[in-house]
Amino acid sequence: MNKTGKFFMSAVVAAVIATGCGEEATIEKVDGETQASAETEKEVNWLEEKNTLTAEEQMIKSFVQHFYTTDAEAREKAIDDFIHPDVQPLFHLMNGFTEESEFTTIDLNQFAIIESMEHEEDGETGILTLTRLQGEDGKFEEMLFFIYEDKLG
Repeated sequence: MNKTGKFFMSAVVAAVIATGCGEEATIEKVDGETQASAETEKEVNWLEEKNTLTAEEQMIKSFVQHFYTTDAEAREKAIDDFIHPDVQPLFHLMNGFTEESEFTTIDLNQFAIIESMEHEEDGETGILTLTRLQGEDGKFEEMLFFIYEDKLG
């Protein structure tokens, strides 16, 4: 590649880095007819859930409904019903040391199952599920659940 080609490629890379890294892209038609931002082309509902939920995904929703509440008895029952015995002590400990006023509650209308896939971790094969929650401040949080032996791990 000659010097002009190297210079041109360097200039293109520098321009991409200076203007394109993480910034909102603007699309302009060549004829100058219209200008539209990528954001306005299609608005995405980040809480839009999958059309059909598997049994494991439905179990996650049931767990969230019963565990993320201010009712201590419902949380204890959710731990016993949905959490794998290997990690139940951790959840019981967390439940026992958390004040009722400090416990996070989740509105199921602001919670969605996004995607599930098979996953292997430490020799355990199970299902890894991505969920999304919109907080009171409007920001989104994502949580991962690992299901193995028909329980949350």
